[in-house]
Amino acid sequence: MQNVGKMSGMHPPGSTASIQDTGSQPNLKAESLIEVKANKTWILNPVLDYLFVCGGMVWILYACTCFGASSVKQDAGSQAYTFILFWGSLLINDAHGPATLVRVFESKTTPKKVRYLVAAWAIFLLSLASVSVTHKEVAQTFVKISIFWGIQHYIAQTFGVVLIYCMKRNYKLDPTERFVFQGLMRSMMCFIWLRILSVPAYGHIENFMGMEVPFWGPLPPLVVDIGQWVFTLFALAFISLLIGRLVVKKQFFPLPGLISIISLAAVVMSPRNGFYLLGVVFYHASQYLAITFSYYLKEKHLLFNPNMPLDLLPRFVSPRGLIYFAILISVGYFCNFTLPNLLIKGGLPDALALCTVYATLNCQHYFSDALIWRIRDPKVRQLLV
Repeated sequence: MQNVGKMSGMHPPGSTASIQDTGSQPNLKAESLIEVKANKTWILNPVLDYLFVCGGMVWILYACTCFGASSVKQDAGSQAYTFILFWGSLLINDAHGPATLVRVFESKTTPKKVRYLVAAWAIFLLSLASVSVTHKEVAQTFVKISIFWGIQHYIAQTFGVVLIYCMKRNYKLDPTERFVFQGLMRSMMCFIWLRILSVPAYGHIENFMGMEVPFWGPLPPLVVDIGQWVFTLFALAFISLLIGRLVVKKQFFPLPGLISIISLAAVVMSPRNGFYLLGVVFYHASQYLAITFSYYLKEKHLLFNPNMPLDLLPRFVSPRGLIYFAILISVGYFCNFTLPNLLIKGGLPDALALCTVYATLNCQHYFSDALIWRIRDPKVRQLLV
């Protein structure tokens, strides 16, 4: 939190200090303060945050399925639903992985050591992939590991996003609140892992891109029961702390953060069904893309202007923003569509090629992501918060 204090001395346009220095009128001062406050409390803006950072789009699309929309039907509503799924997968899901590599190798806030580690990890994964594309057992293990790791990755990302909302709104977690919040996230992750290892309905995938992913287990029923009890206790403790703070200090936990936690829990605790896949694209991937896009635009803005931009939306459609997004889409399309097709045309089995590319890309993404978002780093914190 010390870095936030340092940021307050930067005096961006519209801050109290800059207005006093220029002798602006009181009404302009009030408007500027409102604009700065609005910028600081959201990652993008209220509508986009609720839709693509907090999971609102997932719930909207899920509601459409409850009213009969389906990707296999031909009515107008279902066709619109399918259109959104297709372009969401291409423009959001396939693009969010390359966004990590841009963050690693293009951002000046990435230490050289991290870049070397990411490159070394890529070499290791490529070596593993060269075996996986010809050995079914290796490919099955590779995919299984990526699934376990993916759960941790989704939860860790939401943990960071919630902390960002708390810092943006000056909702400082005391040591007890932070411990309980961490415990809630970790116990959720452990419970899901234990359930995958205990319940075949969650741990066995009959057809994953044409390949069976076997069930590893089962663990004794008591193990998953303990995991569920611990998760429930942390959830109750977290709710109690939020209510207590609301009653005593009149402070409500940031609503976008609360909705993000609920959306996360609903997605990762569901079986790998249609709702889960909606969550991967329109909660996790869109959330990640919003953060990385915002981070990129802020960093580039500060190269030419010492003050943080008040509004990022115009920069989304700027030449720099469009080029950035076009690169992500192009790289994502090549990695997720062109590369597997080239491997298949080269004579490799369809399922092994698809699953190996999937596991390789995701494990590279998870590893790289774990190294770059160090919110205690002053430069990273400034661009995130």
